[in-house]
Amino acid sequence: MRRGCQLFMAGLVTVGLMSTPQWVGAFAGPRVYVDGRRVPLDAPVVLVDGRAMVPARAVFEALGAEVLWDAREQRVTIVRGETQSQLWIGVPLARVDGRTLPVQPAPRLVSGRAVVPVRFAEDALGFRVVWDEASRSIRLYTGGPVVEEPVATLAFVGDVLLGYGMVETLIDRHGVHYPWDNVRSILTSADYAMANLECAISTRGQPQPRKEWTFRGKPETLEGLRSGGIDVVSLANNHTLDYGTDAFLDTLEHLDRYGVARVGGGRNLAEALRPHIWEKDGLKVGFLAATAIYPGGWEATGTRPGLLVTHYESQVMKAIRDLRETVDVVVVGVHWGVERDPMPDAYQRRYGRALVDNGAHLVIGHHPHVLQGIEVYRGALIAYSLGNFVFTRNQYVDTWDSAILLVTVDRGGVVDARVVPIDAQLAQPRPVEGKEAARILQKIRDRSRDWGVDLDAEGRLVLK
Repeated sequence: MRRGCQLFMAGLVTVGLMSTPQWVGAFAGPRVYVDGRRVPLDAPVVLVDGRAMVPARAVFEALGAEVLWDAREQRVTIVRGETQSQLWIGVPLARVDGRTLPVQPAPRLVSGRAVVPVRFAEDALGFRVVWDEASRSIRLYTGGPVVEEPVATLAFVGDVLLGYGMVETLIDRHGVHYPWDNVRSILTSADYAMANLECAISTRGQPQPRKEWTFRGKPETLEGLRSGGIDVVSLANNHTLDYGTDAFLDTLEHLDRYGVARVGGGRNLAEALRPHIWEKDGLKVGFLAATAIYPGGWEATGTRPGLLVTHYESQVMKAIRDLRETVDVVVVGVHWGVERDPMPDAYQRRYGRALVDNGAHLVIGHHPHVLQGIEVYRGALIAYSLGNFVFTRNQYVDTWDSAILLVTVDRGGVVDARVVPIDAQLAQPRPVEGKEAARILQKIRDRSRDWGVDLDAEGRLVLK
């Protein structure tokens, strides 16, 4: 068992007894594990009078019991082997095989669901109940084999530009590792990290005509990106073909040579649709990416190199459904929205939810160059925009604020998420603390309010 565990001496378990258990999302409270396996919950764990509460049908059935609900008598019956327990709403006593046991606080209805104390699992059924501070979870042990589920931490950042203006000047002056010096420890401490690569990587090509901004980085800058902790990049944006097809093909080859995985673009549509799959201890995470912002002619086709675009909607959604059949967690990067708009537009909101409806667990947005809000929808997380990360400075102050999103996942999907506030000025993102961090976290809170998402003082996502 992990260090930081101690006996969880009191707690309540919120119950949903009227429906088949289905996991409805993280962030609302501790997760529940039985012998190391996460229990799918039909309601989030909540606190009542400072005590944790978990859904009883899901939890006690995971412990091998049968749970019965009598609406007329307002009674919960839990049967496991020869042991039968009965609890009543509002009554601080329970009957266990003819014995009377105190139940504090008394069972109650919360949002139409019965609740019983989690300690009842110890008192009545003899199971061990443990609070794991490190993972903020409730662990129950039956005495049988313990199989800990694999868990991974994924890191996400926004737009990364490796060659233009101030970025290029500073890299030429200080070296390819310069942009990553202040964030390397955070990114490399995660198991896997993803960025949006907002430029071509090549020494060939000409700037595309009628395009105001064209970005191209030198191949050696990928050494800094890789050693900085980035493992996979999205190519699905409106800059990876800024210097034409040859430079784009060079980008693919250079990424492969430096060991950086790529999604969202390819030599043809089949390659652009191809996911990247990463595995840790049997936990499989699949990555895809698509863009809603692109010049005409940049779409990949059966024979033309280019990008996976969101407007190939049926193909994108099918790719997600197919990927969901082979991996535990699906991540989709999306280039969308309106530049410098602090709120997602209607297309982002509709499309983001459609991605989740088709199987995505994490939707990571970019293009607005500013932080937008975070939504939790059907247990999945939609970060509408993480803003700039490694980028040239401009006069728009809102673009200087950024974030690293750290997400813990297991085979059930998202377990936990935390925002690390970042100052993204001067092409060298740096974590901030104190008043600066509080200001950035408050900005994300304000922009996430519509979805009932809050951040605690440490940047951890919680649901109101």
